[in-house]
Formats: sequence, structure tokens, C-alpha cells
Amino acid sequence: QVNLNSTNGADSHYDSGVEEMEQRNFKTPPEELEYFLQNCPYDSERQRSDVSYVLSSIEPPLSTMQNSRPTPEQLKQLNDRRNKKAELLATASLGVRPWLKNIWKASKKVGAWEREEEKTK
Repeated sequence: QVNLNSTNGADSHYDSGVEEMEQRNFKTPPEELEYFLQNCPYDSERQRSDVSYVLSSIEPPLSTMQNSRPTPEQLKQLNDRRNKKAELLATASLGVRPWLKNIWKASKKVGAWEREEEKTK
């Protein structure tokens, strides 16, 4: 008989990390993103570097004009980041995946927050 409620040390660390993520309150989206980036238990320095790459801006930045289209170079950069993001999620350990998902969510919040900030200027 298997006891599904038992945990080993790695699982309990994983569980407490998830609970800690869910209980935090942040004043701004950039503060939330910074928290996840600094506290994520990355599997390696390479993974940390790849996360930074996925979050980095493309050059030149996309226009916020509604009718403008990305250039072929901008599309390539976006696709490269999208592919790296999928690779990161596919290869991350179970303890890191929820952190990565929260990093991506927080990054989206930062983008929306920054666009709102621009409108109010």
C-alpha cells in the first residue's frame, strides 16, 4: 500500500515554496516580478540566464501603435523567446515550474502596468 500523503524533503520544500508564493502581497507588478526572479530556486545558472533572456526586450521595441506590424527581425526575436520559454518549462524541475509560471504571469502584469502608466503621463 502506498501512502500518498507522505513527503520527502524535496517535496516539502516545494510545497512550502508554493504556499509562500500564494501568500505574498505586492504593491506593484514590478515588485512582484522582482520577488519571483530573486527567489526562484533555479535548477542552474543557465536556467536563470535563459529566464532573463525570455524577459528581455526586443530591439527595436515593438510600437504600441495599433496598426503597426512587427518587422521580420522583431518577429524572429519574439519567436526565439517564445521557443526558449517553452523549452524552459519543458525542462524545469517540478519545484521550479510554478515559479516560472508566476514569473511569466508577473511579467505580463508589468507590461500592462507600464502601458497604463504611459497613458497617465
